[in-house]
Amino acid sequence: MSNHSGSYLIQEVFTIIEELGFFKNIEKQRISNLCKKIALMAMCNYDCNPGEIMDKISPKYGICYHCWGVVSDNEKNDDFHGFCRKCNETCTKEREERKLRDHNKK
Repeated sequence: MSNHSGSYLIQEVFTIIEELGFFKNIEKQRISNLCKKIALMAMCNYDCNPGEIMDKISPKYGICYHCWGVVSDNEKNDDFHGFCRKCNETCTKEREERKLRDHNKK
């Protein structure tokens, strides 16, 4: 079970920081590094969910919350939901393999 309240609290903190302009003059990679450090601490120590933490900030800054890389504006599209193309392909493949394994177990 994930600590949803903690995840959404951190998401709100990131939103407030962003709204106050703290990220305005900081390069995307540094924003990604900050988000990664906070999210990993929250995940490891407080059982928080990275998707919930990064839900709003990830699309805005093009941060993949799977590999923590920065997605270029060319790679990012309206459908960007927090994974870079490579991680999205990997996770999609893993989901499909898991579905097939689960189906074959029945």
